[in-house]
Amino acid sequence: MDFASGYGRLTRLLVQEIDPSKSWVTEIQEDAVRFQEREFSVNGIVSTTEPDDFPSSRQFDCILVVSLFSHLPEKRFYQWMRRLYGLLSPNGILIFTVHDRSNAPHLDYSKSRIHYNPSVSEIETLHDQEYGSTHVTEPFVADVISRATKGKARYFRFPKGIWHHDIYVVTGSQELSPPDIGVVGPLFPITLHDGNLSGWFHDTRVGEKVSKVEILRRGEVVDAISAGRTPREMFRGGEAPDSVDGRGVASGANAFYGDERFMPNGWSAPLYFFRWNMVPSSYEDDLIVRACGTSGMTRDFPVWIHGY
Repeated sequence: MDFASGYGRLTRLLVQEIDPSKSWVTEIQEDAVRFQEREFSVNGIVSTTEPDDFPSSRQFDCILVVSLFSHLPEKRFYQWMRRLYGLLSPNGILIFTVHDRSNAPHLDYSKSRIHYNPSVSEIETLHDQEYGSTHVTEPFVADVISRATKGKARYFRFPKGIWHHDIYVVTGSQELSPPDIGVVGPLFPITLHDGNLSGWFHDTRVGEKVSKVEILRRGEVVDAISAGRTPREMFRGGEAPDSVDGRGVASGANAFYGDERFMPNGWSAPLYFFRWNMVPSSYEDDLIVRACGTSGMTRDFPVWIHGY
């Protein structure tokens, strides 16, 4: 079940892999539910503000909640955690995202491990004490999971797993190991904008790293970027990454490893890459960014060309 699915930003991708007749979407905006039922042939449930009023007794093998807990006040955060965990099948998993405190380090967390701002809301029809903007600490989330599941659940956290959102995976299983899925990259499209291309990749397997990034045009490798200078060396003092023309436009390419202290246990440091001042491209060029791991594993990511 895609819970708080909006108009199907993720649903349209999920139905490419999962039978729509076995997929459910839930959203508090009825128009959004009907739209997804019509366009994606999924099952729909109109949600409620009160978790205990949620109209379903069905059990789900997987419940996905992207960008809801990042908007809930403390009371609702706990209530929805308890309600959704109660809808899982015996071997089910709950996947949800939050805004971690690292996204807003200027806020004061000394008195509370959660910071809720009622004045920031994307849905005008909801009361500001129901939906706002929320930043949390991991101890807060861990405590909510423990209380909502009566200590039965285990969780695993992926910092910045979806753009600026942390991902939490919750299961009733006593054992939960980090996933071993290999090379991964950003959820949002890699974009070529004003001739510049950038992104990040890392390898979830212990001891492995992404060591090189290749750029392909119409199936041919046109550039290869390996880890080199650090961010400090690249940007300090306003110096150009490789070279600067008379207009002050950077050219060339660089890649560097990020700080693995902020990655989940066992994951390698992410490889960040930048390519400046690329030759203009169109969709006909079929641009691909290929992440190459030290073990030989590769994964291709399509490039979205801004302006087309």
